[in-house]
Amino acid sequence: MTKQIISEHKRNERLSLQIVQTLAGTMDAKDSYTKGHSNRVALFTKEIAKRAGYSEKAQEEIYMMGLLHDVGKIGVPDEVLTKVTRLTDEEYAQIKTHPMVGFEILKNITEMPKLAIGARWHHERYDGRGYPDNLSGKDIPEEARIIAVADAYDAMSSRRSYHEIFSQEYIVSELVNGKGTQFDPAFADIMLAVISEDSEYLLKENTEIKQNREKQDYSLENSDKERVFLTMLEAWGFNPAFGMRYCMNDIGFYAEMLEEFVSDADERIEKMNRSLADEDINNYRIVVNSLKSSSRSIGCEDLSVNAKESEEAAKRDDGEYIKENHEKLVDMLRNTVRGINTTLGFFRS
Repeated sequence: MTKQIISEHKRNERLSLQIVQTLAGTMDAKDSYTKGHSNRVALFTKEIAKRAGYSEKAQEEIYMMGLLHDVGKIGVPDEVLTKVTRLTDEEYAQIKTHPMVGFEILKNITEMPKLAIGARWHHERYDGRGYPDNLSGKDIPEEARIIAVADAYDAMSSRRSYHEIFSQEYIVSELVNGKGTQFDPAFADIMLAVISEDSEYLLKENTEIKQNREKQDYSLENSDKERVFLTMLEAWGFNPAFGMRYCMNDIGFYAEMLEEFVSDADERIEKMNRSLADEDINNYRIVVNSLKSSSRSIGCEDLSVNAKESEEAAKRDDGEYIKENHEKLVDMLRNTVRGINTTLGFFRS
């Protein structure tokens, strides 16, 4: 019974992480220029916390906070988020609402009460000139001070609609100049130490932090069976590297995600068929939106793209497109399930 309880507890923890990562990915997808931003901020945040002496449990907590620090941007119009020219005062005011929107979304998750901290206070400044509450110094929760540094680093080291990737030299100068004004000096110094170790500038957009680099290359430390598992998924058209990123590079967690995807497939197909028969386009849109997100999270990009196209058709109230492409989408889903079952059968044997 004890082993069963521990196993169930670990599974629930992984499921909670999966939900958080999916929500973060959905939010990042609002802006093509910031895809992966939440994951990178979470990784940088965790690294700073590790070097600051946080326990492993506290590191995992702040990682989750980093993943959802920008969740409030769900409430900001896309045209404001992706605008390439200077924001108007009104548009900037809309951007500045996202910490409180995020706080309101996350404050009700009582099982993880700290999630809301990063969302609300990651734009506070050490000198008190930030927002939304104009907190200063140690009055800003420590986790939010860490996320603020990680967030600023990723903003400068990745492409945005309004700028390209900045040089390391420029980023270093900005962090140094911001110590004691924008940033907590101690955490800025830790980020500067991380940068100093990154002589090849590998931490810029679309890369992972150095401490996790070995975990990304499964040929370095995993068994032949696990390498074959990932290769088999590729043969079925998956991008397992993307799915693994959603699972913190935990291959066991990835296998569980695949199993859950399979277990939901028949119910999804039934809902799609029923919605189509009832000509309930709005419900069809809800189902394919879920399929789009879940298939993307496991690395099945083609299925995700096709589900998105059906979702867009539903938004246009284009029933003809949905009817014409319904069977194709269902067949793709069934083929995906066959690929997963075949691969998992090998992995579990």
